[in-house]
Amino acid sequence: MKGELLLYLRGGRLYGLWRGKEFQAPLAALPHFPRVKATLMVEEELIWYRLLSLPYSPHLDLRRLGEHELRTSLEDVQAYVTSGREVGRRSGREGEVLYCLLTAVPRAKVREWFDVLQRQGVFLERIISPLDLFIEKGRQWAEGRSCCLLLIEGQAVLILLFADGEFVFWRGFELATSTEDPRVADELAMELRRSALYLQQEYKVWAEMARVVAPPTWLDASRAEEVGGKSGLRVELQPLPNRASPWLAMMEASQDLIPGLPSLLPADLKVAGLLRRRRAAVALGSLLLSLLMILWAGLKVLEYRNLRPLAAQSERVLRMWEPLLKKKRERLAELEELKASTKGLFRFLAGRSHVRWPLEALGYLLPPAVYLEDLQWYGPQGERRLRLEAKVEVEDLQRRQELFERCVEVLKVAPFVQRLQSDPSGLLGEGRFTLELTLKEIEGGGLAGGPSGP
Repeated sequence: MKGELLLYLRGGRLYGLWRGKEFQAPLAALPHFPRVKATLMVEEELIWYRLLSLPYSPHLDLRRLGEHELRTSLEDVQAYVTSGREVGRRSGREGEVLYCLLTAVPRAKVREWFDVLQRQGVFLERIISPLDLFIEKGRQWAEGRSCCLLLIEGQAVLILLFADGEFVFWRGFELATSTEDPRVADELAMELRRSALYLQQEYKVWAEMARVVAPPTWLDASRAEEVGGKSGLRVELQPLPNRASPWLAMMEASQDLIPGLPSLLPADLKVAGLLRRRRAAVALGSLLLSLLMILWAGLKVLEYRNLRPLAAQSERVLRMWEPLLKKKRERLAELEELKASTKGLFRFLAGRSHVRWPLEALGYLLPPAVYLEDLQWYGPQGERRLRLEAKVEVEDLQRRQELFERCVEVLKVAPFVQRLQSDPSGLLGEGRFTLELTLKEIEGGGLAGGPSGP
């Protein structure tokens, strides 16, 4: 808060303190300031208060209870800026009790103050209530004791009641006796006795003393002693810097507490003030952002122009490959059909005599356009071999190679083949190739390591 303007509004008049200098001015005639941040406190007559005492529960939702109380107490709660917070806690007759202070101020008034101050170069950071500030500062002055704290402004008196250092109640009234009349001490003593009696009856504690904050000039040490004698309480004086309003003096003495108080300034107004205060930076940032967007768009256009020829070339390559891919897919479909028929053949051969397997299978295993020219069966018992000489009747060399490879793959997985050796040396010339199959050994009427015979 260093360097902030402190303002107290009462009766349409502002009491201010800035850089150690005090001033007064009507709200409509506030002097112009060089773009300064400010905290505004408004008189109690403009603020609605409600103090709730609630039994403590771990499931207690103060926010929801506060919102319900505000809706039932205010005719149009949307027309107010509200706040609520816990201000005290102590043990009562029926357990722990929480004290919650609800505050509300007309939104139209807040808008009016905000606009007037902003036109004069004053940017509001927060709006606080006198009672909130007095409670927080009063906690320090109470020093953990049961006592009464008083603040007197003109004829208006505000009394805070503390029980064992915890805030529990407050009351305000107007002195009926003139402050120049000596009998004012009697009236003040009577009000102190009434407050002390309330503490005793309601909270079962004895008020140890009464402390007058920022005492007016008519309440000197001798008058305080007189009031104390008539009230039965020890009356102490808590002097503050001499200012035109005791509330302004309290703001000056409590600058460390003000940032932690609830603010009655709506977030939308605060953001609007921040944007106006930083309008030059916002304008510069917007300009830079626009330039960056233009630069980004230009780079994207250049990138598109550079990539367009590459995209066209890629499209041409794709169109060139499409027929080849189509042909590959057709051949793959043929291979899948052959595999399916081969599986059926293998299942059929599983139930046939092992002697007829190779001869019966060849007609099914050889791919189309592959013709068997010679077949030789030789080798000793236990190492039977089958030599096949075949020819591929296809002119296309790539297609010829594919049919040869398909024939080799199918025979390799045949149930009667143990090993397979191929010789494709004549494939490129006349399309001839040789396959030599080592057949599995017959054991117990079936193939070794293979399916059994019928």
